[in-house]
Amino acid sequence: MRVRFLAADSFGVRSMAHVVETSDLTIGIDLWSSFAPRRYGLPPHPLEVLALEESRKILSEIGRSVDLHIITHYHFDHYCPDCDFYEGKPILGKDWRENINKSQRKRFSMFIWKDNVQPADGTVRQFGSTRIEFSPPVYHGEPETKLGWVIMVYIEENLGFLYTSDVEGALDDRAFEWILSKEPDILYIDGPLSYIKGYRIGTKVVEEAWRRTEELANKIDRIIIDHHAARDPSFYERINEMGIQTASEYHFGDDLPLEAWRKELWRGLEVPRDEVTRRYKL
Repeated sequence: MRVRFLAADSFGVRSMAHVVETSDLTIGIDLWSSFAPRRYGLPPHPLEVLALEESRKILSEIGRSVDLHIITHYHFDHYCPDCDFYEGKPILGKDWRENINKSQRKRFSMFIWKDNVQPADGTVRQFGSTRIEFSPPVYHGEPETKLGWVIMVYIEENLGFLYTSDVEGALDDRAFEWILSKEPDILYIDGPLSYIKGYRIGTKVVEEAWRRTEELANKIDRIIIDHHAARDPSFYERINEMGIQTASEYHFGDDLPLEAWRKELWRGLEVPRDEVTRRYKL
């Protein structure tokens, strides 16, 4: 089994897009990206626009080459409603009929390939020696959140790889317990919403998410953390102390969190264009 992270917040875009390659098939998971329309009261910097364009090129190209698509929920940084790279491909996705909020149901209805989606919640699929297990629906963050539900994905072939999607530090007890029950060799988790701590999410909630993340780190050999948490400039020092990597550090040895740097970029922080584009080369 091989995991390739293709786009992430530590790469400069909002995304958790990746592929898992086994001896049986190549699986594309949540293959899309976006950026924040406003952050620190500022629009995206031109380098963020470049990162979005480059990421979408590679995601579209790889999306056409995979054998199977997985969509864990219907937010625009996790799926593309009108992209042609899903054409002719099987799609396993979050059930649009149950445990789905109004917003995600509406976004699913926009998906031009919705007739190809097979609901995956709580199911197990076998492809030769590759086993794919989907969690029951769990909350997109703390219980009763208005953001709705997601499904997590566990893929096993020699190694066990678990992708949490947007659980925000596994605040839902069912998500936390499901992760521990799988005992994955590699865990890819999105982390707490610490970048909006204190005004859109409570400080105690964020610290509980960090506590749970640390507990997972103590029990699982390798954790890759990215996405929501990577939008917080203070995040990088914290995970370094915990011995956890981002997706960008895992592949490239460093990070390029353009959204977290947006204020500094508009003030003149210089980042070479090549530093952006090198992350989106096949």
